Amino acid sequence: MEKEHNFDAFELLRYVVEKLKKYETKEKKTSLIEDMTLIGYLNLLERLIFHLVKKDKKRTMQVLSETNLMDEVFYECIFYHPVYTKN
Repeated sequence: MEKEHNFDAFELLRYVVEKLKKYETKEKKTSLIEDMTLIGYLNLLERLIFHLVKKDKKRTMQVLSETNLMDEVFYECIFYHPVYTKN
């Protein structure tokens, strides 16, 4: 008898967002070396979101809102904002 595995792609999305938030990049402003782990997380997030929006857009948007992914990307990774940036 085969064991049945339940897989929740929305929980995977939450997990990847949390891993991204905890990840400390190896990139430096003065270096040309790319952080392939960071790029991998972002590529995985892009593919997951693209797939999940087709499956259930409302639930995908809910997960993205709950995990604060957009704030994390814009205020912690790309831009500095004195009110929203934590680090």
